[in-house]
Amino acid sequence: MAEHNGQRAGAVFIRHWYKDNKMRGYIADDIPILVIGVVPPYRRRSIASGLLKAIKTTAIDNGISKISLCVTKNNIAYPLYVKNNFEIAEDLGDSYNMLWKA
Repeated sequence: MAEHNGQRAGAVFIRHWYKDNKMRGYIADDIPILVIGVVPPYRRRSIASGLLKAIKTTAIDNGISKISLCVTKNNIAYPLYVKNNFEIAEDLGDSYNMLWKA
């Protein structure tokens, strides 16, 4: 969770999904999928970058070396993921499955 002046500003987590779940962002059973969100008034304040840094550190500390996500191609967050070392793993037409490797 991210807070700003006592207000909830955003959250991030990773979760393992399996092929049969048909979850956006799925690449493999052993790669958790990232879910992140920042409350609109707090966007563009580096909160998402801080959340990404924290979840990657937590992942590494827990033996997780890869994280995937799905983002639509026109999503303003796409450059943020690229800046944070997520690479395109699959082109899905209107979106990308992206992968981060420690």
